[in-house]
Amino acid sequence: MNSINELSKIADAVGLTDVVVSDYSIMSGIPCFKGTRVPVKILYDFIDRNYTVAYFLDQFPTVTAQQVKDVLYISQSVTSNVS
Repeated sequence: MNSINELSKIADAVGLTDVVVSDYSIMSGIPCFKGTRVPVKILYDFIDRNYTVAYFLDQFPTVTAQQVKDVLYISQSVTSNVS
């Protein structure tokens, strides 16, 4: 199984499907914020580079603050359950 399929299954399992979509016709299946062509990975790239969420939202106005909040909340929940 490739990583995109694995991410889709995880998204379904943790409730991300209202916030993230992985559709081959949109960015070749790369998980994107729903209703946009903005890959979720870009948010984490910005965070890794110490940019603020506000800066990310300024750069990608099609992504809402609520979408970012939901993605970060769910990813925190998933990672805290792993340890």
